Amino acid sequence: QASGFAWGRVPKEETEAPRRISLQVHSEAGAGVDLHPSWWGMVVDGIDPEPGQPGLRLRDTLVEVNGTSLMELSDQDCEQRFLDLFGDGCNVKVEPFVQVSGILAPPAAVDKTSMQSDLE
Repeated sequence: QASGFAWGRVPKEETEAPRRISLQVHSEAGAGVDLHPSWWGMVVDGIDPEPGQPGLRLRDTLVEVNGTSLMELSDQDCEQRFLDLFGDGCNVKVEPFVQVSGILAPPAAVDKTSMQSDLE
């Protein structure tokens, strides 16, 4: 029996290329998207039916708007840069959400506290 760490199944999103989409903004309803800033860009928390955002999925990350990166910024700077560039028809580069898991097989000695702090 093997011990140590092994990656789990690789999700299809891991090999998915970034997508480019144009955001639709309605004059009254806005974009109908709930987002929060992160180090990687603006993360999609929700998508309203109107106006809808074809090609956008929950937990996707908007990493670029109109050719300008949203990555590696403080949350405040990321959000401000997004707001400065946001508008009807703006072109966004979207990275899919990817969740990868691994398996710790006994009898590997694991410092769970240290591992958790590495993940945070």
